[in-house]
Amino acid sequence: MNSNPFWKITKGNPTDHLMWLENDNKGTKGIFKQPRDTSAFRLTEIANEIIVYKLANIVGIPVSQTFVDYLDGKIGIVSVIKSETNWSLVTSQNLHSQVVNMDLLKQLFVFDVFVVNTDRSTGKSEHIIVQQTAQGYSFYAIDHGHSLNGCTQGEIKWQLENVGDNTKFPISNLNHVSEPQIESFVDLEPMIKCIEELENGLIDNIVDETCLLVSQGRPPEETQSLKSNCEIIKKILIYRRDNLRTLLKEWCMAKGKPMN
Repeated sequence: MNSNPFWKITKGNPTDHLMWLENDNKGTKGIFKQPRDTSAFRLTEIANEIIVYKLANIVGIPVSQTFVDYLDGKIGIVSVIKSETNWSLVTSQNLHSQVVNMDLLKQLFVFDVFVVNTDRSTGKSEHIIVQQTAQGYSFYAIDHGHSLNGCTQGEIKWQLENVGDNTKFPISNLNHVSEPQIESFVDLEPMIKCIEELENGLIDNIVDETCLLVSQGRPPEETQSLKSNCEIIKKILIYRRDNLRTLLKEWCMAKGKPMN
């Protein structure tokens, strides 16, 4: 049973991974995603969406409001959408000069490297929403299931012993949707500094609180799997925070981007 009776499905059906929703009570629209992974690992994809959403809000990345919900008895996440237009509008019509928060698009690259987002490469325009404003166009990010250690669909990329294995997410050949706008390392440094200031305790609290939230009412095998994986996620975030500057310098050199 849907825990929010005001949501109705406008596109897709309850068996789909992704469904479009509309809220009759508030007049808002959203996307409901249920996990692709059907194993005991399934809660990780949901938890990662929430962890990344919380971190994005802290460091100032524009991101779709995201929360845990149930639809027809199935757990998933809802991402609220304010526009059905994505980044392809900007690239296809060369509207880059009208994007009012373009600097933050460059910072999004840094954030995605930090959270190991493997799903915002060149061509993934649907994962960036564009909203028209009086001043031009404003973007915000959506869809973070393929981040950290989630959405493995059979392959768990990181274990405790290989958190620092950068071959799992090779930075030197990473192609990000924001890459054409990044001119030099200087464009990336503001977000690097912001992420470097995230304290261990803050990261631990975000992951622990999310783990408890997503685990409520779930089978023991799922909650135990999530708890174990959340310990890995903490280490991933701390490792990548501490090595972010080095990783992005490496990326700039590989891509021929100046350091100043």
